[in-house]
Amino acid sequence: MKVLLVGALLVCSAISFTQASNPSLDNDWAEFKKSHHKTYATSEEEAKRRAIWEDTVAYIKKHNDKRRLGLAKLSRNITIYWADPDRVRKAQAQLSYAPKRSRTKAKITKDELPSSIDWRDLGAVTPVRDQGLCRSCWAFASSAAMESAFFIQTGNLIVLSPENFVDCIDTGEPKPNRCEGDYCEDAFEWAKNGITTEAAYPYVAFEGAPAELTACKPKTNQLKVRTTGEVLVEEGSELALMEAIANVGPVTVLINQAIEDNKQYTGGVFDDTSCNNTFVDLNHALLAVGYGTTEDGVDYWIIKNSYGTDWGDQGYLYLKRGENICGISLWNWYPLL
Repeated sequence: MKVLLVGALLVCSAISFTQASNPSLDNDWAEFKKSHHKTYATSEEEAKRRAIWEDTVAYIKKHNDKRRLGLAKLSRNITIYWADPDRVRKAQAQLSYAPKRSRTKAKITKDELPSSIDWRDLGAVTPVRDQGLCRSCWAFASSAAMESAFFIQTGNLIVLSPENFVDCIDTGEPKPNRCEGDYCEDAFEWAKNGITTEAAYPYVAFEGAPAELTACKPKTNQLKVRTTGEVLVEEGSELALMEAIANVGPVTVLINQAIEDNKQYTGGVFDDTSCNNTFVDLNHALLAVGYGTTEDGVDYWIIKNSYGTDWGDQGYLYLKRGENICGISLWNWYPLL
């Protein structure tokens, strides 16, 4: 049976730009532009961007007021990803999938699982990176999973090249834009050929990059890490995901990132059940590196994103565990080395 996953490209809500700006936010707006190196060609363009920014500020202030009153469990602030509509439009993963080959499924073990595990504490996770203006989340999640697997196997932690995936992977589909998105399982299958290090093959991709910039550049004389296959964790089972993380290592996960709360997330356990959690809602690939439980008994996943350290909790998402929030249990893979 074929499974079809279609990820939606996020579209910013329409906002009226005829409203006057709020003078009390002048200093904050100036600081935002300075911090994120934002310049605008015309005063009309700046007014448009500021209106969007002010709308975001108002949303966050409303939520944080609730948080101070104990009515919400998340904190938010302004980040470059979500205050700039172009970043929202371009940086989200737009994914579609129709599997072409059989895959190995994980076998569920009966072993007792640890109550918590964090592969960062064991030295198996490289620093958070930033995919920038490219729908390359799948490449970052896949290379990060291979980094962890290589460390667990050898004790050597190296940073691998997501650009190697972006430039060179070929699933047989037309790919006029190397930033159009892909899937982790295809990356793991392709990596049987080996991918090289970030130092040897630096990340340069961005939406609309010239073809020569993202043309595949074989690095036959460089260190390569190769897979021998890939494993699909039992679909729909968070217990199976726990077992895979505890017994094997970090696992790539797909979630629905297309909700306002997730875009503005800066800490705490994300527990919004309004986040749609069906296959068709999955649109962003990340790396689950552990799980745990808060002091007040809330179970959570520890998930590494590829939006830089300004996003979330130092680049990480803590997602409530046990309720399939945002579809966390539906389509998860890890590589075999």
